[in-house]
Amino acid sequence: MWKCIGWVADGEPLTIDGVNVWNYKWKMLDKMVTVKDPLYGKEHKFEVWRIEPGKGKYPIEFAAGEFSNLIWGFYVEI
Repeated sequence: MWKCIGWVADGEPLTIDGVNVWNYKWKMLDKMVTVKDPLYGKEHKFEVWRIEPGKGKYPIEFAAGEFSNLIWGFYVEI
């Protein structure tokens, strides 16, 4: 199951475990998930990504994609 942790305009800060995802290179994993827009309930298929922040932090995996032009939704698996 995937939980929405936020949505932002392209490039606006979005943090997961204290890490701003835009500050790291995203590695696309070979996985897509179906998630629901938390405001409108519309289903979307988003890619799953991994970032590796280093500095003693574990890699972070999340699903992300555009709800609409330049509005990104972010999800984590629970």
